[in-house]
Amino acid sequence: MAKVQVIMTSFNRPQIVQQAIQTVLNQTLTDFSLCVMDNSSENLWPKMNEVYLNYAKSDPRIKVDHTHVENEDRYRQWWPDIVTIKALFGPLSMNEPYVVFATNDGLMMPNKLEVLSNFLDAHQEAGFVSGVLEIIRDNGAVVTKIGGRTFNGGACNFDWSQPMWRRSLLSKIYPKEGLQQFGMGCMDITLFNLATPFTKAYGIPVTLDKQYARHRGMWITAFWRERALRGELME
Repeated sequence: MAKVQVIMTSFNRPQIVQQAIQTVLNQTLTDFSLCVMDNSSENLWPKMNEVYLNYAKSDPRIKVDHTHVENEDRYRQWWPDIVTIKALFGPLSMNEPYVVFATNDGLMMPNKLEVLSNFLDAHQEAGFVSGVLEIIRDNGAVVTKIGGRTFNGGACNFDWSQPMWRRSLLSKIYPKEGLQQFGMGCMDITLFNLATPFTKAYGIPVTLDKQYARHRGMWITAFWRERALRGELME
């Protein structure tokens, strides 16, 4: 059994997801499993599957899953939740003590898993911990920083910063029927609000993730959603 389960949801982004996968494989902590959860890349599935299999066949730590999701379901609920539940509670899980939810447009720093797992090893009272996420421009200039601080409540302070969670806490707060029942638009914020009655939102003031502003800007616009539903290449 690995120490950390990394769950990466992915959809129609064959170039970007390769960068994200590679940053997981470059981690100084090698005791992890990576579950790449394709969320119905139907129109681009041959290309996406080629990308996934090229990695999975060369590294036994990588598991790939493809789930069909109807387009109307993408509007009704926060769609990464569908495959996250499958990875977290389904047969792909080996009950790794720690879990990280990764995005297919995120870039992990090489020491991320090592730094965060060491923190949770040393702080048994902490249910989850985040480093700093830097949103950057193409030239590397930092637009903004998120996370890296300790709060009694989560809310937006840790949005997108991809913390490391104790599986024991997730098993307590993550409903098997999904998070959409709570009526909030962001999976991360919903999880934080469910978790903080049991633990503080711990943060380490060290940059452990980066993300390009152009990718994040596309993520939150209606234009991005329309392109995704048409099955267009999301790069």
